[in-house]
Amino acid sequence: MLFVVYAMDFKPISEHNPIIKYADDSTLLVAEKSPVDVATEFGHLEDWPGRNKLTINKDKTVELIFRRPKSRHRLTPAPLPCINQVEEVKLLDVYRYLTNSFSSTAYVNNLLTIGNQRLFLLSQLKNQGLALSVHIVYQAIIQSKIIYALPAFARQLTAMDITCFDALARKAKRRGLAKTIPSMLEIIEDHDESLFKRIRDPSHCLHHLLPPVRPNIIGRLRFRLLMTPLHPASNKF
Repeated sequence: MLFVVYAMDFKPISEHNPIIKYADDSTLLVAEKSPVDVATEFGHLEDWPGRNKLTINKDKTVELIFRRPKSRHRLTPAPLPCINQVEEVKLLDVYRYLTNSFSSTAYVNNLLTIGNQRLFLLSQLKNQGLALSVHIVYQAIIQSKIIYALPAFARQLTAMDITCFDALARKAKRRGLAKTIPSMLEIIEDHDESLFKRIRDPSHCLHHLLPPVRPNIIGRLRFRLLMTPLHPASNKF
């Protein structure tokens, strides 16, 4: 609460350039066609710490320029003074690796690395006599890591990503670390359906993103949900 009050006057020049504030850092989003460019906006925001006896850690400040994944012409603007331009950045825990092309590859690779490391740890625990409860630990430290905020990035997964997740689950099954191993596609569908049921509640923060309701032939109200299924064999969305 104190931070919210303290940072109330930490605002951009243009309302088209939102600032996402956190307790220990902030993220500034500047569109390509914004009336105020990023250099002017950042210079304005640099004045706020000085007035409040704070400093900006420029060693940890980076600039990420988003682009289309298959763009042929990549016109990269000049970097801000003393600020590094990067192609991926750590942002919270959901998108631990947010890339300039919105690719989930780096994040998926990080999840698979952590999953394999923890499988080795669970194997050691099982050898020490924790065979009866090791499947519970698997759900807590591996499965929960993979499904955390899954609907936010599931539709960016490629066929290869899904195959790797399924291989990780099968490895856990072979080692006796997991009792049930639903496929990644089944997990995605279950989480998408669960999320859709929750956002149908008018009080949900994502409810306003739903399309208008339409009465069906039996007089009930329903939502039109446009979802493109994943095709592992053809690597399409």
